[in-house]
Amino acid sequence: MKSTIFKILKVLLCGIAMNLLLASKTTAQYMVNGKEVDTTFNSAMNHIFGTLDATRIPYGLLRDYAMEFRNLENFNGTALVDSNKVDKGVFRQIYTTLATARMTASAYASLPNPGAIDSLWYNARVPGQVTLSGLFYQYSYLSRAGLLSTMVTPITPPAAGAAMPA
Repeated sequence: MKSTIFKILKVLLCGIAMNLLLASKTTAQYMVNGKEVDTTFNSAMNHIFGTLDATRIPYGLLRDYAMEFRNLENFNGTALVDSNKVDKGVFRQIYTTLATARMTASAYASLPNPGAIDSLWYNARVPGQVTLSGLFYQYSYLSRAGLLSTMVTPITPPAAGAAMPA
């Protein structure tokens, strides 16, 4: 009985220590509306894609640059099935994925900040009418052939916690 309690305490303490360790690895680098924003992913993507010629991205959105909240390939419009049903939550995930794929000024201009969606929906409401919203987009992605050839030279990001080169 006593050894069982010690085992449980050991597991709990290890879990708490792991959580504290993981929490200390998160490095928020600036504040937005009083909240810390972790820019680790963004810094890594900027390092990896920083030398990419953005003028060669036809729509200004590069799927490989994005943080995928939802797999965009499932929503290509070729088939309507249960697995690509879109509700408000899925819509936000798709929109946020696209917003994190923006690499050009025109993409930023044509795809407003995800935080603006609610106010746009609210302003579009009209009493006695049903307001529908949709999302039509085109994005680019790195071709597998390009990655396997000399057209693209992949750069490995630094290890977690390591400083990004300038």
